[in-house]
Amino acid sequence: MTDREINNDKKGVSMREIGSRLGVSAVTVSKALGGKPGVSDAMRAKIEALARELGYRYELNSRTCKDVAILVPAHFFGQGNSFYASLCSKLVQHLTRFNCYGVLSILSREEEADCRLPAILFGNRISGLVVLGQVSGAYMQILASAGIGVPYVCMDFYDEQSGADAVVSDGLYGSYRLTSHLIRKGHRRIGFLGSIRATSSIMDRYLGYYKTMLQNDLPIDPAWIVPDRDGQGVYQAFPLPDPLPTAFVCNCDQMAMLFQKRLEDLGYRVPRDVSLVGFDDFTHSASLSPTLTTFAVDQDSLAIETARMISGKINGAQDSKGRVVTGGRVIYRQSVRQFV
Repeated sequence: MTDREINNDKKGVSMREIGSRLGVSAVTVSKALGGKPGVSDAMRAKIEALARELGYRYELNSRTCKDVAILVPAHFFGQGNSFYASLCSKLVQHLTRFNCYGVLSILSREEEADCRLPAILFGNRISGLVVLGQVSGAYMQILASAGIGVPYVCMDFYDEQSGADAVVSDGLYGSYRLTSHLIRKGHRRIGFLGSIRATSSIMDRYLGYYKTMLQNDLPIDPAWIVPDRDGQGVYQAFPLPDPLPTAFVCNCDQMAMLFQKRLEDLGYRVPRDVSLVGFDDFTHSASLSPTLTTFAVDQDSLAIETARMISGKINGAQDSKGRVVTGGRVIYRQSVRQFV
């Protein structure tokens, strides 16, 4: 075994006992606690939970553990955006299941603009790289051509030009479902809040909105597409259409929250005057007043699939996964009203 038990005999706790309680072998327990493949995510979670409950302690053989850099553009951590902080935390957690340690590296605006690779990518310090959050196409081309010497994958965005493998949430389908919900509620003049060329995620969510409107023979006034950030990804207020649509599909919960406040400052009320839907189910969407209808992104699935993909590449997997899409679900709340 590459895992080593630490003073567990004093407590009378062993891998065999943990396995016996769950109906699996000690080998399965060893694989689960060692972050090795061959154990389902559900069983691994049960084994880890029981090990903690029984006070079982273990450590990984340091020779088998790999460091994985998690490269995140600085603006995804700024302006109160804790969605990416949560994603990063979950990724670090799930990487341990595959004998990997996550090492956070923040990419400054200057580094991204100058296409400078961070120091962590050099000196054989890491075995793999996860790029979390959208970086520019030029920067992705640098990653592809610089010969950094380690495999890398994208998380929560994809870049078709570089051809890098990616794990993303189902933005198109989620937005399709949300827009369909608004239409069932009687809305016909529906806008979209988001700078559609800012990230691949926002583009996909716009395309889901666009597809639904097209399928229902509903017009889209260009004035109803309201951008929410500038070319550097900084959030800012843009002119609103006059008259306003009766409903908006917002590219994320955070922007829905800010948009609601702006509407209220102008004398509008949600959902009395304008209905809103968001995306992510993260930034206090359930505690807003009214509570926000949204599409809940499965962050754990995003993190697990990303950890599995990068660990596979580190261990020699040569096949390209392309774009792996994880699911989610619509959560219906109070921010949408029946329009008559």
